[in-house]
Amino acid sequence: MGESHRKTALITGCSEGGLGFALAKAFADAGYHVFATARDPRKAASLTSYSAQIEVLQLDVTSAESVAACAAETRKRVSGRGLDVLVNNAGVGFVLPLLDTPISEGRKLYEVNVWGMLAATQAFAPLLLDAKGVVLNISSLAGAVRLAWQGVYNSSKAAMTFLSETLRIELEPLGVRVVTAMVGEVATDFYANGTARNAFALPADSHYKSVEAIIGKQSAGELQKNNESADVVARNLVRDWSLCAIIFDPLRSVPGPFLLRFTNLPVRLRLLKGTKAHYVHALHAKPREVDVSDPAGAREIHGARSGFLKDPNFYFVAKGMESLRSVFSAIDPAFHAQRRRLLGPCFAEANMVNLEPTVLERARLAVVKMGEDLRVHGNTDVLKWWTLFAMDVISELCFGQSFHMLEVGKKTQYATDIAEMGAMLPLRGAFPWVISMAKYLPPRLFPFFHNVAMSRQRVVAYSKARMREYLQLVEHNPSAVKRTLFAHLVKGGTTGMGLSEEDVTVESQSYITAGTDTTAVTLTYLIYAVSRDEKVRKKLLEELRGLPDDFTDRHVRDLPYLNCVIEETLRVWGATQGAMPRIAPAQGTTLLGYRIPGGTVVSTQNYSIHKDPEAFPNPLVFDPSRWENPTKEAKAALMPFGIGPRNCLGLNLAKMELRLCSAMFFRAFPSAKLSYRAGMTDEEMQPEINFLLMPKGHRCLIEVEE
Repeated sequence: MGESHRKTALITGCSEGGLGFALAKAFADAGYHVFATARDPRKAASLTSYSAQIEVLQLDVTSAESVAACAAETRKRVSGRGLDVLVNNAGVGFVLPLLDTPISEGRKLYEVNVWGMLAATQAFAPLLLDAKGVVLNISSLAGAVRLAWQGVYNSSKAAMTFLSETLRIELEPLGVRVVTAMVGEVATDFYANGTARNAFALPADSHYKSVEAIIGKQSAGELQKNNESADVVARNLVRDWSLCAIIFDPLRSVPGPFLLRFTNLPVRLRLLKGTKAHYVHALHAKPREVDVSDPAGAREIHGARSGFLKDPNFYFVAKGMESLRSVFSAIDPAFHAQRRRLLGPCFAEANMVNLEPTVLERARLAVVKMGEDLRVHGNTDVLKWWTLFAMDVISELCFGQSFHMLEVGKKTQYATDIAEMGAMLPLRGAFPWVISMAKYLPPRLFPFFHNVAMSRQRVVAYSKARMREYLQLVEHNPSAVKRTLFAHLVKGGTTGMGLSEEDVTVESQSYITAGTDTTAVTLTYLIYAVSRDEKVRKKLLEELRGLPDDFTDRHVRDLPYLNCVIEETLRVWGATQGAMPRIAPAQGTTLLGYRIPGGTVVSTQNYSIHKDPEAFPNPLVFDPSRWENPTKEAKAALMPFGIGPRNCLGLNLAKMELRLCSAMFFRAFPSAKLSYRAGMTDEEMQPEINFLLMPKGHRCLIEVEE
């Protein structure tokens, strides 16, 4: 039935030519998976050719057996997610003076128009409760109008409206919304299916024989002029659904700006510009999404038993390889836990001593290269060199061989391809439908999409080739193999412990993506922050002077002020400042006193949490001293590597890199400062935030005093 996260709608009375038929198409066009029902499914069969998102089911709302069977079948097809929308549309018309109306005919009409609506609502209520869904009852203006000859029909619509509004009161405490739509005249086969389905005739003894022709025309719908087409009415009903969502939405009590209750376009546009985190920090709202800036709420969302799952729209997109799963992109908690148990030892504190030589070698070379730049050009781009450093380190730790980008001073094709794929992330996150269309666009007119596709192919091919070389080296010359992240998983040229060669390849690609810009950007902002604050610089240099020339991580891991500087950099400028979206459990939940419907996207972003004034007084000020004796509130609110079972697997490696590189840099360049002489500005260091943070100018030129 399509993607598991697609909203579902079940509509009664979908025979071709009616409003239900048009509603099925309109809901499908709006992205819903539609269950279109009819007493005779053959009369709605053509809907399946209109959209693959429409299924036709049998349902006679006047038959208890049919209603129960349809509810049971629907439960199977929604696979435990519940039903998001029930549209009670089934109805029949009737035109005849009240004195001439057979009571048996009136009862039949009420069975469909009144009791059929209630029967369907009762039968599908468990599914609606599961999804905290919505009931849309299609009533009529006839229910509010006293019109001769239509007394039975009009009274049935009045009764339906009254029941619908009573249901609204009764179901709201249960988390289910009820909306009554009172439509006017619609151009459908409604009259043909009502009294006029047979030749109209008044009883022989009717008191109204003199006006029989007029009543007959009314019965045939010939007196109604300028009726709106069913497709237009259906589109308007679905369009106006956003307005109903504002009024009746269970998220309406969550604070947020008025405009974002209608549309998330402002958020999406800011995602493309890299300013979404700043915008959401000020707003904390968008349709069907809640942003949580409370540290306690964040810990609840990301806790082990919270029931919140990673949003597949975001994490499959961010990974760029939707058919494969890594420990980062995995949605299923059981799969993630199993994979993390296998990979955890790779990043354990005890294994850092095996990885440290690679980090030390690359860090020393990075500092040497910066020194050469300073001597030749008078300045150096620390963002560039830390990026090359980080990618060299993680490539060697994954594949057993470095990219050697520090030696050549520029990115390899692989690194360029990774960056090309990353440039797609804002567009993917803001307008995923554009990406789904990209494969149909001609490359000559839209080269960007073609280039990204080619980049992805090269990245996959390169990763597979390097991993295969590594496994062959293990098999034929194990003594020459360097320690890597996967050393304990590889023996004799094969991977063990449940991981295939492809699994390890995918994981390595994920680590390279996740472990490059994060480290480089954090180091860059650490240097930027320290170089602007002489008090911080002085205190840090005093601590670093006590280190031996050949210091290792053993010497720096417990330096108190260095670690304070690192913690404060991670708070203010940690690389992962953007939203980390999760999907609320299907049954819904209560978070910080607010009821959150199942399926709602709930996001947390460090950009907001790390600026909580209760945890961090003067939150915009870079102040490492706050970590000398941190409050429990500050410790609870700092989460640069995430929290809970999905926190960053590589945090021990990242912290070791930050300690060693920052110590080496300021030992080598104690007077480092922003190079205004080379045209560098503070404006260029303003952060752009998609998911990761990046300086606006994509560089950080540093000079040293003579």
